[in-house]
Amino acid sequence: MQKIKKTLDIIRKKPHYLGVGVSVILGGYIFYKILKQRINKSENEEENHIEENQEDILQKDEWYNNIDPSSLSNLNDFTTLHYDIDYFIEFNKKKLAGKINYTFESKASDLKKIILDVKCLLIYEVTNEQDQVLKYHIQSNPKYKEDLGDQLVITLDKTYQQSDQFTIRIFFDTFNPDNRPTAINWLNPEQTMGKKYPFLFTQCEPIFARTLFPCQDSPSVKATFNATLRTNNKISAYCSGQLTQVFDSDFEKVYLFEQTIPIPAYLFALLAGDLKQNKISERCYVIAEPSFIDQCCSELDEMETQLNAIEDYLTPYKWKEYKIAILPPSFPYGGMENPLLTFASPTIIVGDKSQTQVVIHEMVHSWYQELVNAVRGFGSKHEYTKLQPNLKHNNPDDAFSQVPYVKGCQFLMYLERQLGINGEQIFQEFLKRYFIQFEQQSIDYEEFMIFYRSFLKERLDQQQFQQYFDTLKLQEWLYEPGLPIETSSFESSKLNQMNDLLNQFIKNPLIIIQDPLKFHNLENDLKPLFLNGILQNKQKIKSFNNVISQMETQLQMNANYLHKYEIGVKWMLLAISASHQKTIEQVEQIVGSVGRMKYLRPIYKALIQNGYKNLAQKIFQKNKLFYHTIAAKMIGKDIL
Repeated sequence: MQKIKKTLDIIRKKPHYLGVGVSVILGGYIFYKILKQRINKSENEEENHIEENQEDILQKDEWYNNIDPSSLSNLNDFTTLHYDIDYFIEFNKKKLAGKINYTFESKASDLKKIILDVKCLLIYEVTNEQDQVLKYHIQSNPKYKEDLGDQLVITLDKTYQQSDQFTIRIFFDTFNPDNRPTAINWLNPEQTMGKKYPFLFTQCEPIFARTLFPCQDSPSVKATFNATLRTNNKISAYCSGQLTQVFDSDFEKVYLFEQTIPIPAYLFALLAGDLKQNKISERCYVIAEPSFIDQCCSELDEMETQLNAIEDYLTPYKWKEYKIAILPPSFPYGGMENPLLTFASPTIIVGDKSQTQVVIHEMVHSWYQELVNAVRGFGSKHEYTKLQPNLKHNNPDDAFSQVPYVKGCQFLMYLERQLGINGEQIFQEFLKRYFIQFEQQSIDYEEFMIFYRSFLKERLDQQQFQQYFDTLKLQEWLYEPGLPIETSSFESSKLNQMNDLLNQFIKNPLIIIQDPLKFHNLENDLKPLFLNGILQNKQKIKSFNNVISQMETQLQMNANYLHKYEIGVKWMLLAISASHQKTIEQVEQIVGSVGRMKYLRPIYKALIQNGYKNLAQKIFQKNKLFYHTIAAKMIGKDIL
């Protein structure tokens, strides 16, 4: 109860209601009144609606649903249609005080309880549409608690039948005193470029939306939403929805957003800090810290052209605006495809546009994943190298790899190539039909293949159709680990020239050491491939350690490339492998300046593998709080 009073104190102290819009005034006022009523009612009633936490032990092979092994919600029984969420962003306490109004629909007969995914949340009260307090409890299963969190079990006020709709209101705070992996990353002013104001961003993928608000945290559930963000008037706030209104006072700003296209919970995103937004075209925008915005806009000035090209290949862009926010260095990924608010690492801003393919990749997600996505959570010879891996009930982050990208791309190329000379044209036509057919839906592989077969049945004659599917090796591609023998090779004249140079270097490293321009003149996209080729063939190179030392001396690799992470990290891996101390001395500077896991994890792993475990653990402890909690958890496992 004391925690609820503290939440009320926040509301009382904040002058939310001076000089802002009437709707926001009423919203904040009612929020305050409801919470005050809650305290009085809870203090005066003998019955405590917050039941003690309960431990749940499943029987063998049981689960709470048969849809998503990474969700603890009873997904088969009900679904989310819409939610209205209201946040007070409390930078000084590093927490979000929230209220969420849900509209649910029953999928079952005799629905008496609902279960939502929760983790690192304090639940204050749950009510129905008539503001009647409902019983609830937090239920935990110790076997899955660390990865999947807990269950918010709500006993409904009545029994609902199939297709009945009902409303639930939940009051909650985010709560993470132990710095566990959650969606929220709080940055102190010193961790930003401007050094003046704190910063907040979220990362809900794959299953961290449950740490931001109680939800059905599964890609199988899509909902529309309205969001209200309340923050300091020096702070700009953004959400993965369309901005509809901003209200400003002397002390506070209130931002209103709406998302009219249903999205899964993992695509909900928040961003708040000292930020500026610049317009690139009629529908494309860049968001960044003021001191960085011009450099970002210059690097990303081709977004409209890129978006047009994707539309020509697929279907029209459905989201009206495309905004990309360049986040501080601790952002753990290259990019995150939040609708209307793509997040990107500052490592893509390198001055030569060589990393803008990340933007194209994220743009394409506006169709794949955002319009149509997989029902379930997010594959050398390992379970996770299958395109249909068995994740069981693990955190999907544990299965994250390049497999869906590389093997997935190869699989689609295989389907296209098997169609023959007109394969590209036929497959492009299929993709367009696919997005029209499944827009705003979550589907699985079986549904994909049923539609693919029906499409080809129209497009091919009976003999071609039968022959095509008779020759497909679907079992091998989808359910067996590793890459099948029949894969596509991607070639270009420049790539072939680079490979020729690499083969020459392996036989005689002096070809580069005595003529550094042969390496410097390679395109920046090819330099990481060249360096990776050296690392893979180091056993074939005589006096390997000496060769790496000479490369640094003659090519000035540290000075020229360490700041260009895509190239610099590959060079760092070579240097660690060769025990090149001059470069290793700079490893702390590199891993302390970037939070992108693509770069961090290989460096830490290389340190462990090459006898530098003490150094790895030392610099990890120094930088642990700089990294996003998701990155810190994964790196922590790497260096054990």
